[in-house]
Amino acid sequence: MELFEGYVSSNGLKLYCKYLPSGNKPPIVLIMGLSFQMTTWPDSLIHLLHENDFPVLIFDNRDIGLSEKISSEPIHFLPLSFLQFVLGFKIESPYTLYDMANDTIGLLDYFQISKAHLLGMSMGGMISQIIAAQSPSRVESLNLLSTTDNSPHSLPPSPEMLWRLIGSGISGHDKDSAIERIFLVYKSIRSKAFYEKDEVVLEKIERGFHRSYSPDGAIRQIYAILSSPNLQNLHSKISCPTRILHGDSDPLIHNSAAKRLAKSIPGAELKILEGYAHDIPSGLVPILYEYFFKDR
Repeated sequence: MELFEGYVSSNGLKLYCKYLPSGNKPPIVLIMGLSFQMTTWPDSLIHLLHENDFPVLIFDNRDIGLSEKISSEPIHFLPLSFLQFVLGFKIESPYTLYDMANDTIGLLDYFQISKAHLLGMSMGGMISQIIAAQSPSRVESLNLLSTTDNSPHSLPPSPEMLWRLIGSGISGHDKDSAIERIFLVYKSIRSKAFYEKDEVVLEKIERGFHRSYSPDGAIRQIYAILSSPNLQNLHSKISCPTRILHGDSDPLIHNSAAKRLAKSIPGAELKILEGYAHDIPSGLVPILYEYFFKDR
């Protein structure tokens, strides 16, 4: 098979993906987090994995990037929904993380990937846990970056981080307003140890905006998380080798979530990285490869 980039039908949706198939090792599937497009994965990471004989699959999750958008009724009031989640109330959503996990399985089927290494970032890490538990024969290893078990009892983001996530009081969907909102989120999750300058971050944001801007899709992805149950009940079903990497200064998902994952998933390894927050800067790439994949 040659390099593929385009649309694939999966789980009843058209998902946009890129597959670099050459390599003799089991493929690596990169599953991105909330609201971020597949292009958020650094090119240097894709190249490093491919140079080391790993086929690589990346894709836009449903509702984001170039993948199909979901039609739904107007969404609820988000701050109230966060409170309901913490209090344990059931939250309705157009889809859940389990549906998104099935999207990924559909891609594996399409490309005839019998078994793959998974690397999931944030929400993508939650999706990866579901896949590893429900389809263990398809997972070579589970690699979790800056993620959680989706427990409602987790330490919440800081008030400043929550304010950034709901738009920082900046209204409008014109280019300047959208980029300003996204930039403020990036500034809040930017790592001190792998610091990227404002101009570098802004260039990434502008490229992403011109590729696709899906604010409603991002909200629906939040509701997919809020409507999905605590994943701890799945962990006893995870049998593959598991590694967890988390920053000591993550403002969105506190590193106590990673420690909880390491205790709950059988045999899981954990590394807390000093100075790392919740982004994927190019300076992090060598560490990702060394920790997750060098010996695999």
